[in-house]
Amino acid sequence: MPISNFDSLCDKNQPIIVSQDGGKNSPKHTAINDKLAYVTQYKIDGYNRQIAILST
Repeated sequence: MPISNFDSLCDKNQPIIVSQDGGKNSPKHTAINDKLAYVTQYKIDGYNRQIAILST
């Protein structure tokens, strides 16, 4: 699900999507796209927080 005027940070059928909040001690978050669904990932604020959206 593309968001107007923003570019996705990952490929549209990327099998593994990894994001991390800003900061050196922030945990990484990993999503497994085992069905290779259409996915988009965006930086959502100035703190490098990210969101991944899977379309089914």
